[in-house]
Amino acid sequence: MAYTLLRIDSSIFGPQGQSAQLAEQLSAGLLAQYEQTQLIHHDFSTDPLPHLDQATFSAFSSDESALTAEQKNAVNRSNQLIAELKQADALVISAPMYNFTFPSTLKAWMDNVARAGHTFQYTANGPAGLIEDKPVYVITTRGGQYKNSEKDFQVPLIKLFFNFLGLTKINIIYAENLAVSEARETSIEKAQDAIQNLLAA
Repeated sequence: MAYTLLRIDSSIFGPQGQSAQLAEQLSAGLLAQYEQTQLIHHDFSTDPLPHLDQATFSAFSSDESALTAEQKNAVNRSNQLIAELKQADALVISAPMYNFTFPSTLKAWMDNVARAGHTFQYTANGPAGLIEDKPVYVITTRGGQYKNSEKDFQVPLIKLFFNFLGLTKINIIYAENLAVSEARETSIEKAQDAIQNLLAA
């Protein structure tokens, strides 16, 4: 049985982005542990998803016969992204910090996969995730130091989002102070070490 890895890169710098380079190291290490593998890879620097709009949102809860061709395409795209999420055995998400949060292209992916009745449901006891739990590896790169501070709005939101879908095995790899020349190399090395420790666990 093949091991399927879903990798999402959201750096505006594509493969040259530091988060994407760390995601490549982690992805390669995860895939090397299995004989049969499948990688599903989205690079939003070159192929971004459309941001959620009213027409798409309403299409998610409308009968197919009432949809325009554009709305049908939007629903099909969302269905495919959800299918990938369900199929994957693990996720690797590269999420650089831009203006105190993650890129809007990653939020667009979240908006496409968070759908009531598909990836979560509302119950008498509150919302419940419908995605089978699996490891989620999130690599966040920052110019400054924000880890475990009141200024880190990024990681709590990421954890909340995946928990909402039923995913609780969330691993965060930090590379901070990358805008500080004397700290950059050490920070990257610490992130690389953290990845190796995860792979060895």
